Amino acid sequence: MRVMFPLALFLTVASLLTFACGAQAAEAHPAVPVKEIDALFSEWDRPDSPGCALAVIRDGKILYGRGYGRANLEYPAPITPQTPFHIASVSKQFTAFAIHLLANEGKLSLEDEVRRHLPNLPDFGKPLTIRHLLHHTGGLRDQWALLSLAGWRMEDVITGEDVFQLIGRQRTLNFAPGTEYQYSNTGYTLLGRIVQRVSGQTLRVFAKERIFQPLGMDSTHFHDDHGEIVPGRAYSYTPAEGGGFRKAILHFGTVGATGLFTTVEDMAKWDRNFYEGKVGGKAVLRAMLQKGRLVNGREIPYASGLQYGGYKGLPLLEHEGRDAGFRSYYLRFPRQRFSVILLANVSSLPTVPLAFAVADLFLKEDFRPETKATPPAEAIPPAKVAPELLDAYAGEFWFGHNFFREFLHQEGRLYVRTPGSPPVGLIPRSDIEFVVETSAVTSYRFAKPEKGESPSVVRSAEEGTRTGIRNRPLRFSPQQLRAYEGRYLSEELEVLYTIQERDGKLRLRGGKAEAPMTPLTPNRFDTALGAVEFLHDARQRITGFTLTTEAVRNLRFRKLE
Repeated sequence: MRVMFPLALFLTVASLLTFACGAQAAEAHPAVPVKEIDALFSEWDRPDSPGCALAVIRDGKILYGRGYGRANLEYPAPITPQTPFHIASVSKQFTAFAIHLLANEGKLSLEDEVRRHLPNLPDFGKPLTIRHLLHHTGGLRDQWALLSLAGWRMEDVITGEDVFQLIGRQRTLNFAPGTEYQYSNTGYTLLGRIVQRVSGQTLRVFAKERIFQPLGMDSTHFHDDHGEIVPGRAYSYTPAEGGGFRKAILHFGTVGATGLFTTVEDMAKWDRNFYEGKVGGKAVLRAMLQKGRLVNGREIPYASGLQYGGYKGLPLLEHEGRDAGFRSYYLRFPRQRFSVILLANVSSLPTVPLAFAVADLFLKEDFRPETKATPPAEAIPPAKVAPELLDAYAGEFWFGHNFFREFLHQEGRLYVRTPGSPPVGLIPRSDIEFVVETSAVTSYRFAKPEKGESPSVVRSAEEGTRTGIRNRPLRFSPQQLRAYEGRYLSEELEVLYTIQERDGKLRLRGGKAEAPMTPLTPNRFDTALGAVEFLHDARQRITGFTLTTEAVRNLRFRKLE
């Protein structure tokens, strides 16, 4: 007699067997603290949860590789070290490596102006070089912020051509190239295009032939076709209200800044190349690891798709990635030849702290006491400031979209407070300049108030400077608010925004979003979409406004009659 098993039962049994077999996909080295590592990931070590793949690497070899949770919650697909993940911005180092390979062969120079290879790119009036793109010092507005302001959703199909056309419509930069460091995905999308223009191959083909195949990274590719099937891949999720998970859809077909599919096992082969130099050799690796530098000579911690840092006295290199529900993190301690790679498919999994927690289990003997810089309080004798000036400086100041600082005068001292954080003391260098006592590189410089006017303040920090204005509640009559109403067009985004008065408040609507407008001055308003500053003609009629966010500055909108 032949027994017939229901298909659902068969799939359930197969799922459990596969999950049990796939979890321990790589044998652990005898010295590996398996129980302690697995305990860190116990929350996701279930057949009904998304999770992550882990690789712990020493001297280019995987000491421990493990999958936790499922790659797909709809089918029996457990995560293993062989599961391909979309790794988001961790992709950037591979794009940078392709550029350095071409530079090493003399096919381009890092000092080349970008328009030499991409002549259709707008002329921004100042030289923008390949080196600027590698180090995020070019001032390019970020592509994801631009797409969002233009009304795109991240669930939409977004191709490389969509992004390139949007970049081609931009007319200004956030800042002059080389003067600031600001992370921008746009630059790496352009680098991918440059690889294609110079080599005659798409970034996908070039990287496969010149990087992945030589290193044996057979499960790695730049995913430039959003509809392509990737066998065994992980899908992304986000926690749902009330428990469980929801899909976090990702339809990217754009590569360079993102778009790489790989496994932790393939990433271990990439990690080994930093020591062996099988591909690229010493010259390319040396170029990859060179930090960027601004025109004022200041060195920044970003190299080429890798960020320098330190932990418990040890230097490190790292990069994080975030797209939809995918989270990725590559952590490398070069002196110890030790790395941790985490690729996750759920947005709630904290890859960065988990990677450091894993490192803590292995590097205890290597950690050193961290040396602290001399506090500004000891390095700079504090100046004396009149109490009435400290009173004038006190208050809440607005430095741009969703960026506020509150200054407090307490017992003869000035303090600064970030929303949600305790106050931090300020050390006076003069009666107008103060340095944050916990950071020698962050300072505030006030403009003295005149004739009862409120002072302004300039904040200087590692990421650049910002000017703040005092935030005082303003009230407008409905008639006054209607003067701002109208339709406003951005040629750079090809999108129409509207401003309307409703129930005594202005509301800004653009793309698929709408937000109330909070007045800071008669010409400046803060909104959830960005900071709005109105423009006027000689007769003080409103002609348009500029919109500024963290990643996009002074995007111009023209008022339509």
